[in-house]
Amino acid sequence: MASGSQQLRRLLKKKLGGDITQETQEEKENQPSPVPKLPSAASLSFLDMDPAEVARQICLIDQRIYRSITLREFLNQSWNKDQREITAPNITASIRQFNDLSEWVRTTIVREIDRKKRIKILDRMIQVANKCFEFKDFNALMSILAGLNSTSVHRLKKTWEGIEDKSRTMYSEVSTIMASDRNFTTYREYLHTTNPPCVPYLGIYLTDLTFIGDGTPERLKSGAINFAKHKKISGIIREIQQYQHIPYPFKSVASIQSQLVADVSKNKLTEPICFQISLLLEPR
Repeated sequence: MASGSQQLRRLLKKKLGGDITQETQEEKENQPSPVPKLPSAASLSFLDMDPAEVARQICLIDQRIYRSITLREFLNQSWNKDQREITAPNITASIRQFNDLSEWVRTTIVREIDRKKRIKILDRMIQVANKCFEFKDFNALMSILAGLNSTSVHRLKKTWEGIEDKSRTMYSEVSTIMASDRNFTTYREYLHTTNPPCVPYLGIYLTDLTFIGDGTPERLKSGAINFAKHKKISGIIREIQQYQHIPYPFKSVASIQSQLVADVSKNKLTEPICFQISLLLEPR
């Protein structure tokens, strides 16, 4: 079994095609915007949209929220408090977007009765996840994977058997990088090889801040302030902030974004309902 570091090196070489080069902030900001890939159909459905363009628009939505998060929102675990909508509105919005996107992925797959079409949707979802990986929106990537790995989707063996080999490889690779083994070691290593623009997986930072906040005393036995605790917290916040400065060089496509926002926020079913539908699609 290869270690996380060995897996990371192999995936880096395969995904990035060789050595990783450092790019200056000016080079990043001056990158030309890719031409949006617009759907040909007048009415938008998920399969009508190009997976790369779906991923780009998700990146823009995610980053808009991520860049709005202020330092104050990370203090005193305000996102866990009753007044979080007031004290941590943007962290709360990011968490909501993560959950909504995951539920949309799950719902979009299980609500399709036709198996051939359901396989196409699953294929397309994996392609979107892979594009989110390429564009370094790890928050969206983790959200999509959560939807794909939900019980109601994961159990659809006949549907999974029908996806393309290329999609199966994509799914395996991004799942390996985002695996929770050893406290997300492979993902953390991978993140530190990348440069902005990027949207990190916010959940890891919130977990780290909670662990330090709850598990480390404010004062030492001597009564002195535990500056080491505050140094750890400030280090995490600095890392969060370093990915807030450089925007994606993507053009906003209002028609796709509005459709995604409508679908992600409204057109979703609860996990118990999705599971019951899943059982009807592929009985035990």
